[in-house]
Amino acid sequence: MLRDWIEGRVHEVFGNINFSITHFEFEFLNHLRNIGNAMQAKLAKTNDTFTGDSLLAVCSYVGILQLTEWCLDNSANTNSYNNYNEHVLYTACIHNRHHIVCRLLDDADKKYINVHVYNQTFYKACQCGFKEIVIRLLKETIDVNDSYSSPATPLFIACKHGHVQIVSILLNQKADEIDINKGKRQSYYDMMKTPLYIACKRGHIEIVSMLLTSPGIDVNMRRDNFKTPLYAASAGGYTYIVSLLLKHDSQGINKARIHGATSLFVACQKGHAEVVTVLLNQKSILINECMFTGMSPLFIASLQGHTQIVELLLSSNSDVNICFKNKATVEYEFKQYSMRIMLSYVNLFGFKQHISKFEELLRVLNG
Repeated sequence: MLRDWIEGRVHEVFGNINFSITHFEFEFLNHLRNIGNAMQAKLAKTNDTFTGDSLLAVCSYVGILQLTEWCLDNSANTNSYNNYNEHVLYTACIHNRHHIVCRLLDDADKKYINVHVYNQTFYKACQCGFKEIVIRLLKETIDVNDSYSSPATPLFIACKHGHVQIVSILLNQKADEIDINKGKRQSYYDMMKTPLYIACKRGHIEIVSMLLTSPGIDVNMRRDNFKTPLYAASAGGYTYIVSLLLKHDSQGINKARIHGATSLFVACQKGHAEVVTVLLNQKSILINECMFTGMSPLFIASLQGHTQIVELLLSSNSDVNICFKNKATVEYEFKQYSMRIMLSYVNLFGFKQHISKFEELLRVLNG
């Protein structure tokens, strides 16, 4: 094994299945400590010839803390990179080796570690939900708003993946530093997809609650296509999140996306009756607000066959005659839609379902 190690087959040596046996690991390390100091120093500085990983990085793969201690005792390089430009600290992080990360940070000559290494490692820990590593890295010089290696911030990526504890740690420990509205910048527009937006889109209730109580939160900040957090929650059918957002004083309930669709419109389109009910209970809701084409919430609900939503809209005095820019009625436009379906050879059963729903809607409309 030592010959293979010296020749640079480091991953092969420590990928040996016998290292999963505690007694074997103990005996190997005991033998290692009894060879000459010069040989120990040479072995500690030997990298894998294929990946370029240092022994410390290999320790992170296999998770042998005692071997890490031996490396540090023999002055192994704590600032090494492999052939993929991955720092040893980052390697320890992606394998969730909390104890190894701590030992590296405690022992490393930090003035030689690039600040981007810290930020890249911190981002990955937030993305993966590695709580202990996040807490330890926050003791270092970390830019919690950095997006050096990604268009997104650590807070955004934690919100996206639903890591409640990570979000809580960031908001509590770095409240004075963190930019609550900085998230993922869109490539072609000077617009920002915020942490609140992505949490609403993914339906992460606890995270939305935490963000809404944070100072400076912008509940109406839009992404590149003008979708707001409320729009995202309405589209996803997340009734409780919609209710939370509507409690916020500055919530713009009628804000529309780039083609004019509002939160009410998309909830009607998707068939989310509970969300529609919550939105209709708001005094400031514009029930007849149309897309730029003139299409209304009532029309899209009719077109999609959402009978319950049509009834809700009609009971809230929705205008039956507002549909398209040509001022066609719901009945006329649906018949046109039905003809297009037949001409496109949609299966007969699906077509009959649409006709059946429409006939039911006509009974509702005709009262």
